[in-house]
Amino acid sequence: MSENTMPYTDGLGNYDRVQHAREEALWAPLSPGERRQWSQCLVDFRPDRETPMTNRMLDSMMGRYGVISLERWVEPVLAFDAARFSAQDWR
Repeated sequence: MSENTMPYTDGLGNYDRVQHAREEALWAPLSPGERRQWSQCLVDFRPDRETPMTNRMLDSMMGRYGVISLERWVEPVLAFDAARFSAQDWR
């Protein structure tokens, strides 16, 4: 295993250490399952218009990690979650 990867036990496979730390800091306190559900909802029903390059980056994040790390999208999710709204409510 390379120095930049580590096993991640929730089924995501080898995970880039930097990406994992960033995701943990950004998405806390949501569980990995909730993070993936919210991420998929945000990609399916995007809260704002993005540039083609950003859209490609988001699609790549979803395909590679199953979770997005776009801070301006995650902050409102945490507020929704605190108000007891779920990803299904967003959908």
